[in-house]
Amino acid sequence: FGQSSFWLNSISVAPETINVEMQNDDRKIGGWFCLGTSLSKLLDIDNTTVFVNTFIQLMEEFSYRFGNRMHASFSYFRAKNLQEKFDINSNTPIKPIIWKRANKVVFQTLDTPRLPQQLNYCMVVYSMLSILYLLYGKFLNAQVSTEVWRKAIELLDDKIKDLVLKDLTDVLTKLTTDLMEKQINEIMPKNENNNGTSQNVV
Repeated sequence: FGQSSFWLNSISVAPETINVEMQNDDRKIGGWFCLGTSLSKLLDIDNTTVFVNTFIQLMEEFSYRFGNRMHASFSYFRAKNLQEKFDINSNTPIKPIIWKRANKVVFQTLDTPRLPQQLNYCMVVYSMLSILYLLYGKFLNAQVSTEVWRKAIELLDDKIKDLVLKDLTDVLTKLTTDLMEKQINEIMPKNENNNGTSQNVV
């Protein structure tokens, strides 16, 4: 963190450049902050099956709150007593739900705190990914080594790739593409076409 690095072995990108690019995207910065805060609490869960189930539920709630929502894909639960149908302490992988009470969504695992002013995008993302790295080590526990848990973890991994990693890489790819085009246009000479107008050589 804090140093420039090459993205796709093409162009050096400084954290300051990324911060400037993302400074007005409050939804993304806020989403990563809430996710990182919520993920940090999973580090303290000793029971690995409970950890995986909590992780599954968290990513479902994050998808609902900050993803590109397609409401038909979510399983809604509207009973007053959640424990009648849903048990995060189950010894088998849960099917995640979105709990609605009095027509309002109640998040069970996703924290949505009041956001600090002027969040640093790179710092928030770096912290969130560092926590995610530590959490992945918990998947190696023998308690979740059976086939049913392995499949649940694979589905969870796919969701993380789609909701987190793809989003982050898309931002960097767009930024580096824009920077590369700008640099090419600055260094390549302009040629006169047959009509006497100038064109950039690309």
